[in-house]
Amino acid sequence: MIYDEYYLLLWKVCYRKFNDQAECERVLTEVFHQLWKCPQQFSGNKRLLFYLIECTNSTIANIQRKAQCQLHNERTCS
Repeated sequence: MIYDEYYLLLWKVCYRKFNDQAECERVLTEVFHQLWKCPQQFSGNKRLLFYLIECTNSTIANIQRKAQCQLHNERTCS
């Protein structure tokens, strides 16, 4: 039910950043896995939607950082 309710909105957030279906699927798989694994981190005063958007943006930023580091390492090691 949570997946069905929020997936499309989170997909749009993700697609604006990546414009890549595989990357969006990777991000959303991670976000929903985190929700399933640690639901307590998504509790509190904020609505679930805001937590999921924050988690999506954080996951996107982590993936982009890793890609930049990997690109940097490839350039310096070549």
